[in-house]
Amino acid sequence: MSAPGGLHARTAARIVQAVRRLGARVTITHGDRAADATSLVSLLGLGVSVGGRVRVVVEGDEAEAALEQVRALLTASRQQRIYRGRGVAPGVGIGRGVIAVDVGEMLVTRGWLDHAAEIRRLHQALAEARAQLEALEVWAARAIGQASSVLYAERALLDNAVWVELLEDSIRNQGLSAEAAVWAASRQPGPVLPSTAGDGPTEGLREVLRDVGTRVGRILTHRQPDALESPYEGPIVLVGYQVSPSELLEWPREQLAGVATVLGSAQSHATVVARALRVPMVVGIDAEMLATVAAEVDEGLLVRVDGGRGQLVIDPDALEEVTDAAVERWRAPSRVEAKGPILWANADTPDEVRRALDAGAKGIGLTRTERLFLGRDVPPDEEEQYQAFRELAMACGGRRLTLRLADLGGDKVPPYLVPLFGIDSQRWRGAGLLARYPALAVPHLRALARVASTVASEVTIMVPMVATRADWEAILGHWHEVAGALGVATRVSLLVETPSAALDIAELLPGANEVAIGANDLAVLLFGGNRERGSVVVLPTLQPVALRLVADVTRRARDAGVPVTVCGEAAGQLPDALLLWGIGVDGLSIAPDRVPIVRQALEAVDGAEVRRVARDVVGMRDVREVLARLERWRRDLASRDITIKDWPEGWEGRSIAHQEFDSAR
Repeated sequence: MSAPGGLHARTAARIVQAVRRLGARVTITHGDRAADATSLVSLLGLGVSVGGRVRVVVEGDEAEAALEQVRALLTASRQQRIYRGRGVAPGVGIGRGVIAVDVGEMLVTRGWLDHAAEIRRLHQALAEARAQLEALEVWAARAIGQASSVLYAERALLDNAVWVELLEDSIRNQGLSAEAAVWAASRQPGPVLPSTAGDGPTEGLREVLRDVGTRVGRILTHRQPDALESPYEGPIVLVGYQVSPSELLEWPREQLAGVATVLGSAQSHATVVARALRVPMVVGIDAEMLATVAAEVDEGLLVRVDGGRGQLVIDPDALEEVTDAAVERWRAPSRVEAKGPILWANADTPDEVRRALDAGAKGIGLTRTERLFLGRDVPPDEEEQYQAFRELAMACGGRRLTLRLADLGGDKVPPYLVPLFGIDSQRWRGAGLLARYPALAVPHLRALARVASTVASEVTIMVPMVATRADWEAILGHWHEVAGALGVATRVSLLVETPSAALDIAELLPGANEVAIGANDLAVLLFGGNRERGSVVVLPTLQPVALRLVADVTRRARDAGVPVTVCGEAAGQLPDALLLWGIGVDGLSIAPDRVPIVRQALEAVDGAEVRRVARDVVGMRDVREVLARLERWRRDLASRDITIKDWPEGWEGRSIAHQEFDSAR
């Protein structure tokens, strides 16, 4: 096996396609494992790395052709080109490369100019740009929420008297055309505007100037936004020296698979918009990348942007069979799918992973890594952890895998940790424990980072039971140090399970690529309970105060462009899952056997109706009001012949009785 990366998902998929196309019977053996070459999962389960030896047995009329194709795929030496930068918006997108045209390439300076006519052209272009931004701002406010405020800053610049006067002076006194005046004012240091510091425009204002200048320049040179259309029907990856936030918003969302630029930062306006749109983005790519893409773009060059690892990969041979479905699989979660949140699954073993994917889960939203630490006298070493978690990632077959850091403490204290706690098992838990004991945390983090760097699946690291900002920052510090040493840049998920994390979410969001809400633990702790004795109130997850807290965390995260997933039992229960959809969460991570049940419920109801019911419920003050409103909704659905499985008549009475019994016990 000499193909780069070993027998990973892409190579395995191409083998499956080749064998099925030829109709031969092919069996590949590695060690004591054998795989049918028409099964992607079986091939990935072989675990063949570079240098590994396999035995290929081929039967049928096309045996020789099949053998040649399989051998070529296993021994291929592709010329993969990897350009490294800094990932600023998570996820992976695959599409055909498209060059972002810089307005400077379209500007012209004329010889003799009618200054009055040029100024009239300028004001006409400014008015048209203002109208475009106003319309775009209305749409963006609905699509990306608070992140759309960057457009207001651009529109405000068009009305800035100092800037407009600067443009007019450039035309009158310097003899510049309207296009050239706009170019000079948007790209060159000019007079200090009222909102800038003494050293000139801030970086944020420079970005606004460039974006507005690009828009006005396109209008003046008759290169309107419809010129942004790609010659390709499928997904595209936009590459350029720099892109503007409004340009990202003008591309069809279903087509824009990723962005890679030479210039940019994690705080730039374009990055804010990319995160809000859930479009993977990498900045700081070497300018050589642009020349490579430009030279081959007419050939439909396929590229991959990995916002987690901070890479742009050009690999036409490996990606030539990429389909729209494959792009969607790699892409970061969108805010809302056609029918409700993305359904992920909770899975702790390779068998559970396969069962979850067979049930229709899009990937694994929660893996409890602490299972490897429990029921033993000594903790697992780094290699044992790596092998165990690598097997899970391989079972994912290229799909997402979310590995929650070991949530030890509380009711999960293995014998080797007892000396740390004494009789007080509640002293620390999850992030608090790992933050205080690097000897336990660092090998754990290294094992996870190694998995992320060697397996094709998209790995996300989830930090559990964050109680304080200090613990959160300590874990992030350990992770970035370990991951940096291995050249890994995966997404990090903040698991909100404590009331303190929920209430302090604004302070924690800057370090999070996404937020997960542990609804059950959050609700129980909110009402003074614990995992051992349960809650002191009935139906804690449907209590109005708990719903309001979940809604507040979701709103704040979405305003910051951070996707939200809810994990735990409540996410898989009905009608709880419907309420969470109405509140606005992006995903639900549930037990594998609940995936088809919840999927049926999401497809049965209307999204606008769900959001209306959620607004009603979140504003209530008593759980009895909540139950009554939900029961009225259930009856209304039933009257329209809409039946939700696992949400039967009388559900609210049985739920209360069960919860009261459970709490008493």
